[in-house]
Amino acid sequence: LWMFFGDMMQTFSISQALGLVLGLGLYAAFLNIELDDAYPKANDMLAITALVGVFWMFEVLPLPATSLFPVVLMPFSGIMSSAAASASYWGWVQMLF
Repeated sequence: LWMFFGDMMQTFSISQALGLVLGLGLYAAFLNIELDDAYPKANDMLAITALVGVFWMFEVLPLPATSLFPVVLMPFSGIMSSAAASASYWGWVQMLF
């Protein structure tokens, strides 16, 4: 067990390792907790938001890679289609930059 964490500590800083554990822990917790019976997909979206937010705060991965998590996780969770999730990434404002 220590050998795994020893290798991880060489790759990540302490804050990145903390963010990785915290982000994945919140993601798993919010997926398993039912907040409202009327909106079952809200729990999945809250889990994705928590994961991406923690990964951004602790910079676990580069921000461009982290920003693509919703495009992958929302269709995987059944919240929306990949076409609808990807459409929000290609508006006219984003194309200015």
